[in-house]
Amino acid sequence: MIQAARPGVSCTTPLTAAIAALDQFEARRIAVLTPYTDQVNQFIASSLEAGGTKVTSFASFKILENELMAKLTPKAIMEAALAMDLHGADALFISCTALRAVDVVEEIERKLGKPVVTAVQALYWHSLRLAGYSRPISGFGKLLAR
Repeated sequence: MIQAARPGVSCTTPLTAAIAALDQFEARRIAVLTPYTDQVNQFIASSLEAGGTKVTSFASFKILENELMAKLTPKAIMEAALAMDLHGADALFISCTALRAVDVVEEIERKLGKPVVTAVQALYWHSLRLAGYSRPISGFGKLLAR
């Protein structure tokens, strides 16, 4: 709709940003962690696979209300990420802009030894790249440090 109203204006979404971010790591096989219910999870998985990735494992908190998603602690997000089966995954994608995963993304990456892309981090990164800013930013994971 933005493109229809303003042709040529750069824009992004959390999901398109995440797919672009995963491409930076050439991640074709990914594990996914979300706070969502199964219906939303199916849409996320289908969208990621349509973008050229294979979902190797999926974990979810299965929360329906946005307010409760935002209340998940970074510690709970990290524990869930570390508990996942990442065998065969090139990277981990943590979906949902309400999650405070950016707070622990570097620690998760260190413990997993794999890139981690969060929805918020990917949105920051993609927005900056679309605006022409490409310098590294430390403290928010491998994606922004590139």
